[in-house]
Amino acid sequence: MLSQSAYEEELKLHKVPFVDLNRDELIRTRLAASYTDLQYLWLPRTILQADFIVSMPKVKVHHWSGVTLSMKNMFGVVPGSKYGWPKNILHWRGIQQSILDICATVPIHFVIADAIIAMEGNGPLNGTPPGHSGQSFWRTIRSLLTRLVPG
Repeated sequence: MLSQSAYEEELKLHKVPFVDLNRDELIRTRLAASYTDLQYLWLPRTILQADFIVSMPKVKVHHWSGVTLSMKNMFGVVPGSKYGWPKNILHWRGIQQSILDICATVPIHFVIADAIIAMEGNGPLNGTPPGHSGQSFWRTIRSLLTRLVPG
């Protein structure tokens, strides 16, 4: 996928290494919080040694957590090569609890949330993009906020 995107050329041009977190060296890491009873996760060395973590989520609904934003996006640092897809252990221990454990252990420093085309409906896998009119966009935002803050 990297070779089919413009990212590969840009990374080479700026001498930025690309690391597939599923193939990176894994470090047994004690969790900084205890919302689940996992106690530790195997996390990529690159993430643990990073000076600055940027989370870049797509804004979409999620049938269990309401929405997927920057904190839920951090499920991506947990290697599927170790935990499988869709990282069931995190779901079984509670999505919200797992999110808190991951984010306490690997803090996010900056967020760039992509809501150019958001997702509504039965996400994260079977949702649909809202219509492209401004009215539909704001209806989606209201729907997402209602899921976050009921009432």
